[in-house]
Amino acid sequence: MHFKLPKSGKQRRISIPPRVLEELRKHRIEQKKLRLAIGPAYQDRDLVVCEIDGTEWNPRSFTPAFISMAKELGFGHVYFHMLRHTAVASLIAADVHVKVIQEIAGHATAGFTMDRYGHVADSLQAEAMARASSLVLGNTAIPDADEAAG
Repeated sequence: MHFKLPKSGKQRRISIPPRVLEELRKHRIEQKKLRLAIGPAYQDRDLVVCEIDGTEWNPRSFTPAFISMAKELGFGHVYFHMLRHTAVASLIAADVHVKVIQEIAGHATAGFTMDRYGHVADSLQAEAMARASSLVLGNTAIPDADEAAG
């Protein structure tokens, strides 16, 4: 197995929420304990997710392990890569600016992000129009066509 740069050819940095950082710190402590227990056979490659001996986790064994863990946690049958799509869709639904989402996802352009995930934004149109209506008209309800005619 080998490591390579992202498709864009450049590394990127993303902010990690404090709660996630805390969990990563706990995980790191557990890895250090494991490294001490295994001794010289442990191959420290500074990986977050690895085999018990510190080596790269083969994707062929990682995928079934991830699916099994997700099912145990009640998420159903999900693949690891689905987390990426869920994250982007969640950011769109949370009204995060598309340029920020583009940077997090590592897409070349914001246009690509919206081309790929625009269906998520489309599903939010009704809510967006309700918000716009509320801004323009206040909290006044708009009568439907039958009420207006009647």
